[in-house]
This record gives sequence, C-alpha cells and structure tokens, in this order.
Amino acid sequence: MAFRPCLRPGLLLLRRDAGHLQLGTSPGVVVRDEPGLLALLRRFDGTADLARLRRHADDVGFAGDVEAVATDLRVAGLVLAGIPRPARPVTSVLLDHDHATAPLADAVAALLTESGHRVVRRGAAADLTVVLAAGEPPRALFRAAQEARDDHLRVVVEDERVRIGPLVRPGLTPCIHCHDLHRTDWDRGWPALLTQLGSPGTLVVPPALPVATVHAAALHVLAEVDAYARGQDAGASHCVAVGPGPFDADTWPIGFHPACGCELLLVA
Repeated sequence: MAFRPCLRPGLLLLRRDAGHLQLGTSPGVVVRDEPGLLALLRRFDGTADLARLRRHADDVGFAGDVEAVATDLRVAGLVLAGIPRPARPVTSVLLDHDHATAPLADAVAALLTESGHRVVRRGAAADLTVVLAAGEPPRALFRAAQEARDDHLRVVVEDERVRIGPLVRPGLTPCIHCHDLHRTDWDRGWPALLTQLGSPGTLVVPPALPVATVHAAALHVLAEVDAYARGQDAGASHCVAVGPGPFDADTWPIGFHPACGCELLLVA
C-alpha cells in the first residue's frame, strides 16, 4: 500500500519566525523552513501518496526531497502512514435500570452509542448487562447472572455518590458475593442489611445528583465497558465511587474472598 503521509491528528502547523516552522504546541517541534515547505506540509492530510506529493512540490516550488521530509517527520512521531482509522473493539450492552436512575442510564446510553457500542433492549442477547439502581439492588439478580455466567456490571446511586463496580465475569473476576463477604469482614451488620435490599420503603427520597456528577459517572461506566471490550478487565476487579462533585472519585480493588466459591466456575 502506498505511503500517504498524514500529520498527526490535531497537530497544529504554524510559522514560528521567518526561517522556521513549528508543528504542535505541547511543546511542539521546530523545523527549518524552505521555500514551498509550508504548502507541502499542508497536503500531508493522508489523501495523497508520495508521487502526488512530488507533483505538488513542483507546483509550490519545493526543491527538497519529499520522501525524506515525510520519513523524518514519521520517525519523529509527527506523521502517520495514512488517515488513522483505529480499530475500536465494541460490545453489546443491556442497561437494566430503575425509574430513579433513568437520567444516568440515558447519559450512559448516549456515550455508549457515540463510542460505537451497541445498546440493546431488555430481552435481547447482550455481551454485558449494566445494572443501575438507586440503592443496592437485591442479590437474587446477581445470583441469577452468576449462575447463567452472564457478565454484569453493578452501578449504584446512593446518597450523593455513584458507585460503579465490580464488573463481574463469572469465574474470571470476583463476584458481588465476594464484595459482600469483604464488607461483612469489617461491617458485621451488612448481612442483616442485605436481607432488606429491594424491599418497599427502604428508599424514602430518590437521589438528586448534580448533572455534572451524573455525566462524570457515565464516563466512568463507559471506561469500564471500553476496558471490558478490550479484555483488560480479566483477572482484576475494582469499584469506583464518583461524587458528590464530578471530580470526586475514589477507587479500591475487590479480590476473590476465600469463603466464596465463585472461583470454582473456572474448573466447572
């Protein structure tokens, strides 16, 4: 395939002074100017091969070696071979949410769609199910997903925060029960609270998050889905809590709990 020089996307092409050009501003690379070089570099947009660029060089009066210019800038990381078309792994995602988390689910859906992932309706097959709930969801939902070996991500809106994770790939990453057992190790009242999840009246007033925090949390969900699509989540697990402000975020790891048998799925 012919080499079609393309300046790195977003790279500014500027004149620094009478004798130099500058590519980029962070901090940028300075090159010695020559007659016709600026006009030539403006054609480094990934659409023309070297033969066409040589003809353009003649038209603009550039007497240098076009291939040498393109190669030197490519070595410096300023020029790519053609217009970049990154292969972005995508996945199908089912958003399972309650009424109170509808604004967050809408924000997540918009980001997933814009990023190329496929958001499917309830009842359709999906690679990953994202469960969004105001307050901890009942555990029967996650037990069913674990038994069916359906990958799932928990997103909980509680108080002034959104807690994202863990993303569970049954048999490969720690499950929600692992998380509950770890919490029970330091909070002996947690098992009693678990029995009340999903009961009427436990959520008296629905959450009211700032719009900026909702979108910040949606970005974190997108990041989790992107990592899942690339397979970067295998063998590791964590939770991220966003809020109360959009720049407030805490992350902590979640490991397999020795009292949980979910690792047995590896050999099942």
